Amino acid sequence: MMNMILLFPVSVFWAVLFGFWLPGLAAMQTLFPVLQQTYGIEVRSIPRPAAPEKPLTAQEQKKRSRANWWYYNWGIVAVAAMVIVGVAYVAHGLLTTVDPDYTVAVVTAEALPDEAVQRLQTALADYAENANGDGAVIVQVNNYTWSADATLTDMNGQMAGATQMNTDLANGESKIWILDDPEGFEQAYGALREKLGENWKTQLILWSQQSTLSNLDLGSYNTAADGSQTVDVQHRFAGYSVAVFDASDALWQALNS
Repeated sequence: MMNMILLFPVSVFWAVLFGFWLPGLAAMQTLFPVLQQTYGIEVRSIPRPAAPEKPLTAQEQKKRSRANWWYYNWGIVAVAAMVIVGVAYVAHGLLTTVDPDYTVAVVTAEALPDEAVQRLQTALADYAENANGDGAVIVQVNNYTWSADATLTDMNGQMAGATQMNTDLANGESKIWILDDPEGFEQAYGALREKLGENWKTQLILWSQQSTLSNLDLGSYNTAADGSQTVDVQHRFAGYSVAVFDASDALWQALNS
């Protein structure tokens, strides 16, 4: 009714045409939610008859059973899958990892190329014997990028090299150490005096004076992309010193036999 009054005289035409039921219906629809909430009017809906269920076929029953099983068990399946993947990963690592027979440390201010490290490993393995009985002779060469003069190395390489060397020294992994700067190494770590004694300098062996090492075929590597500049590995190692922390090491004995 309020709408009719507000829209007068236009509303007169619609009142004559439809009567007063249309504005009354609009008013009731507007007021009914307020009345329902105020007086707690319950509205009952007429239930619709349920359609009769058709009997499921055997294939449909299996499909529904699988859906129900998956709904209640998908979490268990996910956890089991993660456990299986983890166990498989650990097992693969244990079965495929081959422990080295010998470990040699090379400390240089400038990192050696992977091909040079690989050549050194292969050359040393030719003199070694299978020490752990796994059927393979493996010499692991760890090239630690470190220098007493930090300006000669990048910061990341220096930090990584220091961390790795500390671990190696603490665990006693490497018995043979090939050093670019033995004095700087000793000043920083004190390992040479600890392993070789107070006269550690006299215990060092120049690479060039060890006949077997100085005659290893280590090849060369490129320092320019076009191959115009190369470095002979033996020439680079000529000024290095060798510190043997365990003179009874089988690899060192083989190199001197």
